[in-house]
Amino acid sequence: MPTSQFSQAIQNILDVAEMSLERGLTVPCLILLYAGIDTIANLERRVGEGNQACFVRWVDEFLLPSSNLGCTARDLYSARCGVLHTGTPDSDLTTTRRARRLLYASGPGRAGNLQLVAEHLGQDNLLVIHISGLGEGLKRGYASFLSSLQRDPVRLANAESRAAECLVDTEQQLVDAVAQAVRSG
Repeated sequence: MPTSQFSQAIQNILDVAEMSLERGLTVPCLILLYAGIDTIANLERRVGEGNQACFVRWVDEFLLPSSNLGCTARDLYSARCGVLHTGTPDSDLTTTRRARRLLYASGPGRAGNLQLVAEHLGQDNLLVIHISGLGEGLKRGYASFLSSLQRDPVRLANAESRAAECLVDTEQQLVDAVAQAVRSG
């Protein structure tokens, strides 16, 4: 399994995303969810593979089968680019109509109602998803991913190696102990 520190870092992202959504902070929630997908997908990045290919492959294999979002991995990647890079729902993929523009329902909002309104207004390249569905899909996809790693020692070793390179919260007590040991020689 990826290090417990890595798993805790992912759990922290999911927890803070959920807290953000509960407080009505949809943009921070989306930023955390898309960054979480990027971070997890990176554990299986192939040599020479770009971020888009890695993201799309992981979403196709793990997140979408664990959700009922009704979008494609490319739609999610496009939305991720818009949210993380410009704070909008648009990216090069939506402006060239190679991906649908995603809008988000939250709280008790029904994605179906928002989708109906969008279609009534003639927005044919628009798809509405519920943010909680994205979060739940990510949680279940991550669990499925971890389970799949258990069945493949080579993939597991590669994921563990990449997880060891990721930023994680380091306990101050540990840092202080190592600093003291360095000072003591």
